[in-house]
Amino acid sequence: MYCFKLKLLSSQKYNIFMLKDEIQLQHENEIEIIKFNSFEPRLKWAKCNISQIGQFELLDKQQSIIYKIDPSVGILFKEFLNGKVCYQGIDNQFKIAKIISQGNSGIVVKMRHLYNEELVTGKIYKQGRPEFIEEFRNEVQALQHLKHQNLPKIREYYVEANHNYIIYDLLEGTPLDICIKNRVLDVQQIIQIMKELIRVVQYMQFEGFSHQNIKLENIYFDSLMNQITVTNFEKSMLRNQIITSNDSYFSKTTKDETDLNTFTCRNSCPYKDNFDCGLVFFQLITQKIEDCKNIRYSDDYKKIMNLITEIHNQKISTFLLKLLLQNKVSDKPNFSENLIQEIDNLNLELYNYRNN
Repeated sequence: MYCFKLKLLSSQKYNIFMLKDEIQLQHENEIEIIKFNSFEPRLKWAKCNISQIGQFELLDKQQSIIYKIDPSVGILFKEFLNGKVCYQGIDNQFKIAKIISQGNSGIVVKMRHLYNEELVTGKIYKQGRPEFIEEFRNEVQALQHLKHQNLPKIREYYVEANHNYIIYDLLEGTPLDICIKNRVLDVQQIIQIMKELIRVVQYMQFEGFSHQNIKLENIYFDSLMNQITVTNFEKSMLRNQIITSNDSYFSKTTKDETDLNTFTCRNSCPYKDNFDCGLVFFQLITQKIEDCKNIRYSDDYKKIMNLITEIHNQKISTFLLKLLLQNKVSDKPNFSENLIQEIDNLNLELYNYRNN
């Protein structure tokens, strides 16, 4: 938490506290909270000279409020609101404790806070290529909006000279590809994973988001909590619509009504997540890790059928085909209504399949 002295044009003195994706303006016992769920806060900046910012104007649908800032901290305050949550630098806050995984655009690490020794999960993005910046923005924007028990909880993010950083609550569990390799999943755990994955996909679809990259290594399973966490939102897309707190799938958690339509997706396939779930379920059921890169959400009917022929169980095959061939389903709006019940009905079938 970082504190700056602000002064309203009315000469009332305010303190400003910058917390993750919100700021708190405090005057005596009154606190005003302003939430920012995007990279572009609805602010206009005014400079008192070439290099220093003297005030900002907060734009709202109903009103416009002007705040005067001490010029010595104006630039730092703007950087915070534009993504530099800690202007002192992340190296003054965290140190890397362990590398969890490495990818093309960056790495996932376990980090320890220098002041209270708390462990968190960090994602470090490289800079220098436009796709890395886009992936970083996609992840931050998706997880700032999506609030679900099966998704990572984002704390803050940093934009620095050579890398961008995202800090989450500590991510517990093991990726599903490792779980399959180690043969640690029983039928009840597979059922639970399938149900939770369908629920979180339904939630994302309701909120207008598509993950676009659901696969074994992006799903962590915590055996102690018997819960999954879906990670890696760098390829996520937003359906072309305006999302407000009134549309929330669970509850009205924020007063922010930012128009997220400004970063809508390009050529999004909103039902690809269900297709990817089908590939994940196939691998969970067969306990085999398949190379699914060449099986696309399109008309790869022959490749899909080659997979399904490995399963000699009609009910399981029918369920998987429903997900994998959804691009051929005519009644897509009602497609997912009964998926959870269908997974429950597969319980006995999976026991028999695994025991044969």
